[in-house]
Amino acid sequence: MVLRIGVVGAGIQGMATAINIQTQFLDAQVTVIGAEFSPNIRGLSGATNCGAAFIMPEFLAGTPQELQKQWTKSTHDHLIKMVYQSEGYKLGINLATGYGLFTEVGEISRGPPHWDDILFGWRRTTPAELSCFPDKFLDGWNFTTVVVNPGIYTQYLYDRFRLRGGRIVQRKLTSMEEIADDYDMFACAPGLGAFDLLKDETMMPMRGQLISVEAPWIKHFYGYEKDEETLCYIIPRTSDVILGGTFQVGEWDPVVDPEISKRIMDDCSEIVPSLRHAKRLDEWTGLRPGRPSVRLEYEHLELDSGKKIHVVYDYGHGGAGVTLHWGCGTMAADLVKDTIEKNGLKSLL
Repeated sequence: MVLRIGVVGAGIQGMATAINIQTQFLDAQVTVIGAEFSPNIRGLSGATNCGAAFIMPEFLAGTPQELQKQWTKSTHDHLIKMVYQSEGYKLGINLATGYGLFTEVGEISRGPPHWDDILFGWRRTTPAELSCFPDKFLDGWNFTTVVVNPGIYTQYLYDRFRLRGGRIVQRKLTSMEEIADDYDMFACAPGLGAFDLLKDETMMPMRGQLISVEAPWIKHFYGYEKDEETLCYIIPRTSDVILGGTFQVGEWDPVVDPEISKRIMDDCSEIVPSLRHAKRLDEWTGLRPGRPSVRLEYEHLELDSGKKIHVVYDYGHGGAGVTLHWGCGTMAADLVKDTIEKNGLKSLL
């Protein structure tokens, strides 16, 4: 009988995991179960699919740096190949070169960062480049990264998954008990939904607020960190420019705050004054799935009923969801393969 593998979570992380599982098991029946689907995912039902997504390695303190580098490189290499496909322009992915700016000179600003051998062309900015920005910016980096429109890209992942025979089911789960008898093996990538579904109380929202504008003259990205909760970034995508943002840990409010929108426009226009003339297209909020560390591991989980199920977890990526998604999805699929082989799992039908 065909092995049945259920993947919980239809965000970018769940889909990366599901597709990599399909690659490992060509004749298995892989099903994705999600409460919502891109572009409607805003955090509670999976990874946020509305962010200013681009590969920007973060320092996730509770996750080993070597693992972060491995996952980042895997994702970067995967997306770079897609950029240069003949149909790459349809996937919501583009390359952008730009500036990370600093208001202080120090060990971090001098670099190099731990990812300088992954992203293309990292260097410190020259004095001539810095002179183009407000005087408060004293140092900076220049490099090239990959920008992703998560709504378009995740739709591509849905299509790719279905083309390989994958099934997608819309269903809001309150417990793994509800589907325990439906599959022989599980991968669980529910994003912030792990708070309720898995009773993982270490999960926390990291609220972001963004503005989309029409500004086709913006070709470079720009960004800096004002404080722990206040970010400023300008990200050119294939069809718009994203302005942000916030990083409000523990904040669940999904309503757009007009004062924050004004601050975002003021901050971004300070760096690129012509943004004052950009047409505003949209604005929204999203909840990043924060956790003290990424959870990427196997568990033989005993449910309240006493039934045991085999589960590989893949969630808690914070603001690095797009940066890590393909690398983590690949490792999660490897863990699924190892679990199936070590336990001799076969279809229970």
